[in-house]
Amino acid sequence: MTHLKMLWTLSIITAQRMLRRKSTIVLTIVGLLPSIQVFLWVVGLHINMTPYGLFLQFLSSYYASLFVPLVAIFLGLGVINDEVETRNITYTLTRPIHPAVVAAGRFLGHYIVAAGVVIVCTIFVYLEGMIFQFGDLFAKIPVLIGACLFLSGGLLACMGVVSCLGTTWRRFAILGSVVWLIFDNVFALIPFDKVNALSIKYRMLASSFDSLPQAIFTLAPIEPGSLMMNMLVFLLIGALAITYMAWYLIQFEIVLSGSDASG
Repeated sequence: MTHLKMLWTLSIITAQRMLRRKSTIVLTIVGLLPSIQVFLWVVGLHINMTPYGLFLQFLSSYYASLFVPLVAIFLGLGVINDEVETRNITYTLTRPIHPAVVAAGRFLGHYIVAAGVVIVCTIFVYLEGMIFQFGDLFAKIPVLIGACLFLSGGLLACMGVVSCLGTTWRRFAILGSVVWLIFDNVFALIPFDKVNALSIKYRMLASSFDSLPQAIFTLAPIEPGSLMMNMLVFLLIGALAITYMAWYLIQFEIVLSGSDASG
């Protein structure tokens, strides 16, 4: 098999394994929590926004700020860590598979499932609400497509950072991820362009095709940015993460080979 086919096969096997986990089902339920909006529209409760306005609020305050980081932590920490903890990595590395293929395949498999969960939940919540604003249902589809792109791109970057933390500090990976996410959110609130550029959350919000509501306590107004440019940044972070994990596995393989030789 070629390296590319090995990568794809490993990705599919990993994705299938992730789909069978209860945590994936739980995350999907959490992602669909905003769907309770249907009760607001059915019973006719008076709220000061339209279904489309509420969808934009969900994008800003729920999906970009909470759900994407949550999915990144739950599905990103174990990209390499799970294999090391269960010792499956020992059997994987003894096969004729390059460590870079293992790292990329594992990461891609986790990401396929994670992005699928985020995109499906976002589309479902959009369609559910816009039924009550049917006249704009199709007109706002480009905004929905853009939202799926920047959420999945931001997820890629978040998973890249989290997976590197999980690979490096297995015991303190969750704490390290939470601390990093706090800093990422703080960087999105500070009125300095260079600081905002370091925030994945800010880049997601700036990529929207329509203005998104902001937190009341923010000091940094969102300046619309290029979705394409931000997607390239997200891809770069993901590529760097895979490169680091591949390097880690190479070092692990060297140590493993040295242990076998000494034994």
